[in-house]
Amino acid sequence: MYNSVLVCEEQAPVLNMCYNLDHTGIWTTTWNSDIKQWKLPKMNADKTANSQQHASNLSLNEQQPAAAFNTAEEKCIKGGNAIEKYAVLNDKRFMVTRDTDQNIAIY
Repeated sequence: MYNSVLVCEEQAPVLNMCYNLDHTGIWTTTWNSDIKQWKLPKMNADKTANSQQHASNLSLNEQQPAAAFNTAEEKCIKGGNAIEKYAVLNDKRFMVTRDTDQNIAIY
């Protein structure tokens, strides 16, 4: 039987997850270009045994949605705006872009 814990709840689809250096948390990246660190719960043997027994006593229809361990991230590295639209100009030397913040730029 596997032990699982809902660690966090992101607002956008998760692209990647990895442990931090000391394995006390995880880093997540999502479509919104932010990188967030979430703290992992410390699991001991008693808590694991109790959760297994409780889960085995519930039928599939009785199981309630799990509450996330974290309600807010521990750290957040804000990402930049993503380019939504672009067009190559007629001279083929310049390009016009529009990002998610509706900024227009010429490259």
